[in-house]
Amino acid sequence: MKRGFLKKVFSAVIISLLLFSSISIFLFFPNLIIKAQGMTSAKYKIISSDINAGGRDDQTSTTYKMQDTIGGIATGISDSALYKLMAGYRTIDDLSISFSISDLAIGFGNFSSTNVRYATSDENGATSEPVAQNPTYVTISTNAPNGVIISARSEGDSSDAGIYKSSSPTKLITAAACATVDNGVESYALYVKNVGSNLTAASGFNGETCAGTISTIGQTILTASVPLVTNNTADVALKAATAGVTAAGSYSDVITLTATGKF
Repeated sequence: MKRGFLKKVFSAVIISLLLFSSISIFLFFPNLIIKAQGMTSAKYKIISSDINAGGRDDQTSTTYKMQDTIGGIATGISDSALYKLMAGYRTIDDLSISFSISDLAIGFGNFSSTNVRYATSDENGATSEPVAQNPTYVTISTNAPNGVIISARSEGDSSDAGIYKSSSPTKLITAAACATVDNGVESYALYVKNVGSNLTAASGFNGETCAGTISTIGQTILTASVPLVTNNTADVALKAATAGVTAAGSYSDVITLTATGKF
């Protein structure tokens, strides 16, 4: 076995595992889809407009700030089992979602044997599962009435998910189900742990013995069905193993995490 294998296998993850975040806002209508288009030209964009009797955006004092609209008709939020209507000029201001990742550069360190290793926030890796909020964790809050979806995808070699050695000879350690990552078996997996009380881990990615496999297409790893009025957190973890014939070198992957509010 070649020592020093997979040195800093997640560079940025710096050579290696880079985690990127993105945020989406979706308007969810279970059986009805309606889209509104903002007014645009080459020189302007109007996101929302209204015909009313007045109002101001800049009313302030030392103790308050108020934005009001006078004369709107049937404004506010209305919903049923089949639809959700957010009517009125100010309603758009009510939509909010906040999403962050604690550590964008994590790593497995050096594989000196074929035993399973876990990624850590210091990029040195470990032979046992790291403590809570390690190697990285997401923080999410949103007022979306139907909750949120958080998904993950692997860049791999751009065709298949996994950790990739781009130098010649190229090599991909392909992604696998968490439960199948074992000593001496080339494999790599993502899972979630220490999930906040208002979040739910997707069954395929809940814990290091789960059956889900990350792919190059976004896989749901966390969900919520209610608004997250306070910050909720969940750990995102990685583990991997090599075989005796695995080519030595520096391997890396980029994981993209996306939070989608269900408004």
